[in-house]
Amino acid sequence: MSNRFYPRHLSFDFRRNRIDRNHFVCTKIRFNCVFLNLNTMKTFNSVAEKEEYYAKRRKKGLIVGAVGGAILGGGFVLQYILYMTGHSFNGIMYSLTTIGICLVMYAAVEIFGW
Repeated sequence: MSNRFYPRHLSFDFRRNRIDRNHFVCTKIRFNCVFLNLNTMKTFNSVAEKEEYYAKRRKKGLIVGAVGGAILGGGFVLQYILYMTGHSFNGIMYSLTTIGICLVMYAAVEIFGW
């Protein structure tokens, strides 16, 4: 039940004498699903179109995975050089490793088609 003194997305629960924020959260989630088109899956008109789509995704995934692996490898080499020279390598270790792992995980999603 809504009251004219409250915005439409917030409804006032007269039984509990408070604003029902769950209604607001559910409305926002529902809006995002419709607005971002999250509730529909990609449909294909033919088998060739489907194969072409997933071939592009695999190719993109392989490229991103190679870049992620190169960042991981380069980070390891740079970290080893900094360690051997006695410099601090914490920033390189955590930043490049995180970036590389994120790219490799994204590549896995693209390659396997989840």
